Amino acid sequence: MKKTEPAKPTFNQILGELGEQIACDYLLKKGYKLLSANYSPKGCNAEIDMIVEHVDLPNTIVIVEVKTRTKSDFGWPELQVGNGKQRNMAETAGIWMEKHNRHSDECRFDIIAIEISKDNTKNPEIRHIADAFFPGLF
Repeated sequence: MKKTEPAKPTFNQILGELGEQIACDYLLKKGYKLLSANYSPKGCNAEIDMIVEHVDLPNTIVIVEVKTRTKSDFGWPELQVGNGKQRNMAETAGIWMEKHNRHSDECRFDIIAIEISKDNTKNPEIRHIADAFFPGLF
């Protein structure tokens, strides 16, 4: 029986993983605590990039979507989080909060937009948009 090689990650997959690591490092430096990464409940097609909390935000869970683009791409990365993605994030956040007995906490939805130059990955542009959207208002 022939062994199949695992598929090599695409450029976009590598870029996305790099962006998520940059965003995680950024949030940790800002005093956030990582509660979960790449959360996707069983039977659900949606995924939350990061779930964090901050000591200055008691009883608040922050749901984070990370969007990463190269500077040569068109449009700002944060504009890629449309109504469908927002709806999926809200539903998935509710599942996480119920599972972790945090259903009485407030929930905030943030976007971290990262632009990386193909020539220089050391100095990405990072934009943290707190309260980027409010579920139920789209």
